[in-house]
Amino acid sequence: MRSITTLREIGPLTVRRIDLPALALCGFLALAFLRLWRFALGADFMASVQAIDGVMSGQPHWIIYQSRLAGPSIVKFASSVFSIRLETAYQAYIVLTMTAGGFLTFKFSKVLAGRDEVAFGAMLLFFVLAFCVVGNDFIYPWDFLDILFFTLFIFFVATEKPYWWFLLLFCGAVLNRESAFFIAPWLVLQPFVDGRYATAKWRNALSGLALVCVGAAFILTMRYMLLIEEVAPPVTGQPYGRHFQWVYRDNWHTIFTKLKYPFSANVVPALFWIASYFVAAFVALRDPRKFGLMSLCFVTLLTGVLVFGVMMETRILLEFVPLLTLGSLIASGAYRKPEQVGTQR
Repeated sequence: MRSITTLREIGPLTVRRIDLPALALCGFLALAFLRLWRFALGADFMASVQAIDGVMSGQPHWIIYQSRLAGPSIVKFASSVFSIRLETAYQAYIVLTMTAGGFLTFKFSKVLAGRDEVAFGAMLLFFVLAFCVVGNDFIYPWDFLDILFFTLFIFFVATEKPYWWFLLLFCGAVLNRESAFFIAPWLVLQPFVDGRYATAKWRNALSGLALVCVGAAFILTMRYMLLIEEVAPPVTGQPYGRHFQWVYRDNWHTIFTKLKYPFSANVVPALFWIASYFVAAFVALRDPRKFGLMSLCFVTLLTGVLVFGVMMETRILLEFVPLLTLGSLIASGAYRKPEQVGTQR
């Protein structure tokens, strides 16, 4: 028998020799992902690029997009600093965010399984699942930061980062999209269920709650201060100024209609959404202490997609790719709880 590496010995941010091939493979698969989505969108890809200018100039498609500043700001900044076309900057941004998401998946899988081959398999699955939700609708910068932030969320949970790391994660995520608020259950409740925070649970919980309130105020302020006009309502005939859209009936209809044709490509969004619910429950049951609250966050996010999201816009399902990857890793039997880490035969 030989001892295996413990979670602390792995050092999730330590650069090891195996990391470079993993990073290179992530970059290659991210390029393939970009090519596939560009092919699916065709000439409409440029409309997604123009949407970046719309957000930055106060003329987004919808008012809810006006507060999603992180992604467009990064793309515009890169375009300006490197004197490249906005389209080129956006493509580089997509490749870099997907590369980072895949590599973080490799790292948290290595932490949870302790084996390079399992980590490589999880990384490949991350991209396979991302390929599955490629669609022919608009694709926005915040979609890619979303998958990165939720991969970071799982990474932080897996490596048991200090509470303030999650506060910083929320601050970054709220600049990107309202889905950041689905991390709120973790921020508010985790101090009460994790023994590490016993002496400061109320302080941490109230800090998390205060940050959520500040985030909500920030989003509303950005929408009203920066918005000049919405450009989509005149084209679609839908009303102006909607901060929420109640589409759960349409989504239920979509789910049940698509499930009638299980061998059609159009069934993928419904299957993706349903599978994510089951995986969230499975992950929580497998290790309630580590993954219970994290799974609750994903369940609330899934419910939010059902109620407020347009499910046939498959890009909104990207944020569940990290969860499904984690669930597959645990289901494979490769994951062991810290107390189970001992010896490897």
